[in-house]
Amino acid sequence: MVQIKSALDVCGEALASLDKLHSQAKQFNVNPHWLDLQELVEEALQSCSLDLSGVIITKRYLNSEILVLGDREHLITVLENLFNNAKDAMIDHSENKESPKLVIVIGLEYEWGYIRIIDNGVGISKENLHKVFRPFFTTKPSKSNWGLGLTYCHRVIKSHRGFINLSSKSGVGTTVEIVLRCRGNVNTCSNIWEKLALSFRKSRPSRSCNKLG
Repeated sequence: MVQIKSALDVCGEALASLDKLHSQAKQFNVNPHWLDLQELVEEALQSCSLDLSGVIITKRYLNSEILVLGDREHLITVLENLFNNAKDAMIDHSENKESPKLVIVIGLEYEWGYIRIIDNGVGISKENLHKVFRPFFTTKPSKSNWGLGLTYCHRVIKSHRGFINLSSKSGVGTTVEIVLRCRGNVNTCSNIWEKLALSFRKSRPSRSCNKLG
């Protein structure tokens, strides 16, 4: 009976994971606007303020205003996922004598705006680095974690025709970079709104390595 109950629990968890993946695979409801990267970061930090208590946060905003075209709700959810992942990685780094530190950098390079999220957490091993965006892949033991957060992040950023760049070293920390095209380099007379909405509908999670786009 114990073995049967254990098997039923595993099946239940698997079905819940599949339901969540199916929900994420559905079409996004897109509401694109011109958004300021700094405002997005601040809003996401405010949403995560309780979860990030005890973390030393350093902000480096290298440009005063960087506007990108995107969906506010989805982009903020992406940032919340990345902030929470960084917090979990720093908590897991029990051997680290330093306090949990999170550095957030916002900058501009040519036609691209970027957000870099740098933590001093446990890091990601080389063999797992190319797996982290796969559905259901996770190194967290919690039963409430389905390994779909980064899959969702990848899908959202790819739908915005942007990139997620990931670099990490085990025992040192991780840097995640979101790269999005800026307003000043988009032809506002074109059908960019329709193209963005269409790309959201067509996008699906995919297997990728360190640089995703």
